[in-house]
Amino acid sequence: MAFAYCGGLEEVDLPTNIDSIEEGLFADCGSLTPITIPKKVDRMGTGTFHNCYDLMEINVENAVPPVLEYSNGLYPQYAGCLDYVNKDDCVLNVPVGSLEAYKSADGWKRFKNIQEKDFG
Repeated sequence: MAFAYCGGLEEVDLPTNIDSIEEGLFADCGSLTPITIPKKVDRMGTGTFHNCYDLMEINVENAVPPVLEYSNGLYPQYAGCLDYVNKDDCVLNVPVGSLEAYKSADGWKRFKNIQEKDFG
């Protein structure tokens, strides 16, 4: 949990070679506003963005929606990793051609504003 509880953290560049984001990595980083999830990430742990209320933009470079882990696995509709993100206001940018995949994926489909973006 390298960044957890860093209340003043506004932005971070994740290494492009990571394939997962561990549980609680950005927990209580209340000032975090944009985040880019690298292309190789295929799994995100429970509580990744716990209490990240100001997160306004999530860029996910993987065309396949990363699996969102849950604390108990019983309630996939709650997608524990994104529970405290304001899905009405936060923009979810996904690769061109993957919009429908995100609109139907557990957790991701709860975002009201999902847009396609060319990540180059």
